Amino acid sequence: MTLAPGGSALSRTFLRGPEEAPFLVDRLKRDVDLAAAIELPLPRAAARLVAEREAIVDASRGTLAVLGRETDAMATTSARDTEYHRLGRGLAIALHAPAAGRRGSLDAHVGFVLFRNGVPVAYGGGWPFAGGCRIGVNVFPAFRGGESAWLFAQVLRAYRQRFRVARFIVEPSQYGQDNREGLVSGAFWFYWRLGFRPVVPRIRALAESEAARVAADRRYRAPLAVLRRFTASDLALVVPGASPPDPGDLAELASAWLVAHGRGDPARAERDAVGTLERLVGRKAPEDGVELRVWRAWAPLLAQCPAIAAWPRAARAAVAAVLRAKARDEFAFQRKLLAHARLCAALGGLATSPSARV
Repeated sequence: MTLAPGGSALSRTFLRGPEEAPFLVDRLKRDVDLAAAIELPLPRAAARLVAEREAIVDASRGTLAVLGRETDAMATTSARDTEYHRLGRGLAIALHAPAAGRRGSLDAHVGFVLFRNGVPVAYGGGWPFAGGCRIGVNVFPAFRGGESAWLFAQVLRAYRQRFRVARFIVEPSQYGQDNREGLVSGAFWFYWRLGFRPVVPRIRALAESEAARVAADRRYRAPLAVLRRFTASDLALVVPGASPPDPGDLAELASAWLVAHGRGDPARAERDAVGTLERLVGRKAPEDGVELRVWRAWAPLLAQCPAIAAWPRAARAAVAAVLRAKARDEFAFQRKLLAHARLCAALGGLATSPSARV
C-alpha cells in the first residue's frame, strides 16, 4: 500500500487554508490589552470567488476531520454561509454559519477556524444573538503558550465587530467541567487574566480570594478541588453598560407561553401565537418551509410584546424582515436584528420582566 497525501485536506501535514503573504513572527505577543484589541475594526470580508470559498469550507472541514471532531456548523455550512476575514500578522478567520433549517431559532452556532500563514491553528465557535455570545476556542497544542491569549483576543475581536457582541460567555466545560485537562492546565486563569469573571457571586468571591493568594505568593497553585468549584459558574466578559438578553431565557419564556395558553393543546397554542404575530406585524405568515418554522418559533415570544402593534409601519414590517433573514442567511439575520433597536429593546425588556413569565 502506498499513501501519497500530497495537498489533501485530510492531512495534518499538508492541510492548508487560503494562501496569504507569509508573515514572520519575530516577536511573540504575550501581553494582550483585550479591551483595546476587541475594539480594533474588523476588515471587511475578503472578496472571494465561490470556488475559493468552497476551498475554505473544505479546509475547515478537513481541520476538524483529522482531529476526529465534528460540529453542525462545519458539517452543514456552504460557500454562501462562509466569510473570511484577515486579522493581521498572518492571521485570518473563516466564519461558518450552519445551513438554513439547521440553525437555532434564536442564536445559532457560527463556527470558526483560525489560519496562520495558511496553517490551521485553532477552531471553535460562538452563538451570537442580540449583543450576547457564548464562545469557545481550542488552540491546537503546537500553538499554545506563546500567543494563545492574542489568538483568542482576535477571535473575540472578530465576533465583537462582526456581530456587535457586548457580552461574551464561556461555559464551564471550556475550563474544567468534565474536562480534567482543563483543570490540570489551569485554564480558568487563562480566562481570568483576560478579564472574564464568574457570573455567580460566591464563585467570583472565591476566585478573587484565590487570585489574591497567587499575587502574594507566586509559588502558590490553587488545588484541583478549588478549580473544580470554579466550574459551578459561567465566565463573562462584559462591555460596560451592556445587558443583552439571554436566548435561553427567551426560549423558556416562549415555552412557558405555549404551556399557559395551550390548555393541553400545544398545536392550537402555536396557531394562536402565529395569528397574534400576524396582527402585530401586519403580515401574513409564510405558508410553508423554513421561514414558517421560524415564525412558529418566534411567535410565542413576540406574542408577549403587544407594544409592537403601536410601532411605525416600517418598524413592524422590519420584524418580518428579520424573521425572513433568519430562514435564509444567518449573517444577514444578525445584521438586521442588531439594526432593529426597537426589537432588541423589546426582547431585552421581556427577558427581565417577571410579568412576562406567564
